[in-house]
Amino acid sequence: MVTVERKSRKSSMKLVKKGRLDKLTLDKELLDKVNKKKTTLCTDAHPTYYGWSGDHDIPHYWIIASKGEHTYKGIYHVQNINSHNSRFETWFRRFNGVASKYLNNYLGYFELMENIKKHQDKFQRTLFEILRSSNTLKLYRSIDKDYKQFISTPNIGT
Repeated sequence: MVTVERKSRKSSMKLVKKGRLDKLTLDKELLDKVNKKKTTLCTDAHPTYYGWSGDHDIPHYWIIASKGEHTYKGIYHVQNINSHNSRFETWFRRFNGVASKYLNNYLGYFELMENIKKHQDKFQRTLFEILRSSNTLKLYRSIDKDYKQFISTPNIGT
């Protein structure tokens, strides 16, 4: 799942589920991160987003690129997400595949590199990014437990 906050351009990438996306996964990953009064959801036309946004009264606009759509009313778009994904795919090729157990670590590494490259003082920004995440060690130690939970999750759609 890739999210980008429009004003701050803060992005997040996380492997959230194997198989088909469902409302329970969206609840777990997004519900505590959205402000229902200020959030607008812009996505592709996946039906789970439509149902989830309706359940939580969050405005939702979907863009179907295969139909030549790139914006909704000239305001809402998913180009930031698409650009972010493209940069990740290009960066990720150098690793020639990784164990899915470590994929979230690579996503975090990419996000760290993206945040650092935007600043002139790269050393200072690197230090800031590392110190900002006070639970880095905890996240690292939870890899095995999270992976076991991930692979034991049934591959069932909504």
